[in-house]
Amino acid sequence: MMESSCQLPQSANASIHAAHITEVHMVPMSVVRPIPPVIDDLKVQSLMQTITAVCLVETGYTAE
Repeated sequence: MMESSCQLPQSANASIHAAHITEVHMVPMSVVRPIPPVIDDLKVQSLMQTITAVCLVETGYTAE
């Protein structure tokens, strides 16, 4: 098994930022996100309608 030079934070609540890990890896987005995003126009339209409806209810706006 290969050993990693990366050290994990000592505390379970600590992050890599709090642990002062300075090692950086340059990874191309094609590796990080190999699946191209797919936009479903009907889902986008439905989400927009839902957000609009919620905003109208929260603001108490009524079209008169």
